[in-house]
Amino acid sequence: MDIKAIQQSLEKLRRRRLLEAGKLPIPVPDAHQQKFANFLEMIKRTKAEGIQAVVVDAPWVLGDTEQELAVNLELLEEAGLELYFAQES
Repeated sequence: MDIKAIQQSLEKLRRRRLLEAGKLPIPVPDAHQQKFANFLEMIKRTKAEGIQAVVVDAPWVLGDTEQELAVNLELLEEAGLELYFAQES
């Protein structure tokens, strides 16, 4: 990863934390932003219900790029949640 990519990832993480803390207005999301917002909501709901793990269908659920995947895996780790992939039937 180059410096610009790292800076962009850190800025996204900073903005997410400000948004979670209620210090940023919630923008009208595009589809990509909505996917991220849904992921954050899933983490919040899972923790609130005392569930200790999440199950996803496929890796793309966690992000569309390596950076998004890394950030979302970090979010799961920070929340203390285990990650499992559903088996295809």
